[in-house]
Amino acid sequence: MKIDEAIELLKTEKARAEKKSEIKILQNMIGILLDLQTRQLSAEDLAAVESELDVMELDAYQENRKRHLRRKLAKFQQFLKNKFSLIPKGHYTALGIAFGVAFGGMFGMMIDKTLGSSLGISFGIAFGLVVGRYLDAQAEAQDRVLNVEFK
Repeated sequence: MKIDEAIELLKTEKARAEKKSEIKILQNMIGILLDLQTRQLSAEDLAAVESELDVMELDAYQENRKRHLRRKLAKFQQFLKNKFSLIPKGHYTALGIAFGVAFGGMFGMMIDKTLGSSLGISFGIAFGLVVGRYLDAQAEAQDRVLNVEFK
């Protein structure tokens, strides 16, 4: 399936969707495809994206449409990350904060059981935020960030 065809299909699905959550997922998918359309992809890369769109079977009707679309979106994002190293905005920042909370709490508990966990989490969040923002800035400089505002 061509990118243009997929965009038109998703736009018609969006017009038919009634739930806000489905509409948001469809908007995210359309945004990703529009961003891919503006990138200068080689013919080989374009063929890989189009074959992935074929595998996704976007036109197949599912009983639980929202869950089906969410899974397809996650699978497509994983494909873009693995094949082209494309990530959404704030990807590393979110990862840094998550790891900061986990490891900060763990190290804080090792230091002191009462006050250490809250201090550890606070320092972990701050450290994860700094590292994540730095990695996001590097990815932005390398043009590896999808210019889509995920909702």
